Amino acid sequence: MSEKYPDRITMETVEKVKVSPDAATLALKVSGESSVFTTEALKKLKDVKSLIDGLKRLGVDESKLSLENIRVTSKSGMFAGASSVTFTLKLQSLAIADVPQTLALAASTKNISLEDIQWEYSYLETRKLEIMKSAARENKKQALELADALGVRLIAVHSLYPKWDEPNRQAMAGLTRSRSLMKARGPGGGDDSEGFELAMNHSDFLEVVIKAEYRVSEFAA
Repeated sequence: MSEKYPDRITMETVEKVKVSPDAATLALKVSGESSVFTTEALKKLKDVKSLIDGLKRLGVDESKLSLENIRVTSKSGMFAGASSVTFTLKLQSLAIADVPQTLALAASTKNISLEDIQWEYSYLETRKLEIMKSAARENKKQALELADALGVRLIAVHSLYPKWDEPNRQAMAGLTRSRSLMKARGPGGGDDSEGFELAMNHSDFLEVVIKAEYRVSEFAA
C-alpha cells in the first residue's frame, strides 16, 4: 500500500421503504360566466360558492384556497356584460383525510373538474435521514465482514455517496389511465369515482443507495 494509492474496498447497500402522502394540493378547473373578474367576484359564482360552502362544512380553511390562470373570452369581442371565464381553483396542502370528501364534493358540483393532484410528504426529510443512517450502518457492517474475510482492518471512510429515488408527487397519470379504461368500456362504464379511488389508494417508495469506499490496511501479498 502507498499513501498515493491506499488499499480500499467498496460497498453498496440499498434501503427502501414504503411511504404515503400526508397532504395534497388539488387544482380544480372552473368554467362559468361573469362580468367582473376579481378574485372575490369569481368566488361568488354559483358553483364556486357552492364548493366553498361545502369545504367550510368539511372544516377546510378558506385560506387554503386561491385562484390562478384566469382566462376571459367574450363572444362579442367586447367585455361588456357577462363573458365566459375559466380559471384554476387551487386548494393548498389539504390534510390527506380531507381529500376524498373534497374530491367527491368537486365531482358533484357543476362546471368544476379535477385538473391536477400533487402529493405532499411533510415528513420526507426526516424519513430520508432515518433511512440513510440505517443504510450507512448496514454498509459499515458489511464492510467489516468483508474486511474480516480478507484479513484486513478498516481504517477510515474514504468517500460516501447517497443516491435517492424519491416518491412520485404526481397523481394525474393514474387518473388518466383510469379514465382511459372507463372510455374504453363505453357508456355506463364508470365515473370519476374510480379515478378518485385510484388516487386515494396512492403509496410509493423512498429508496437510497449508499456507495461507500473504505481505506483498509494493506492486503497480504
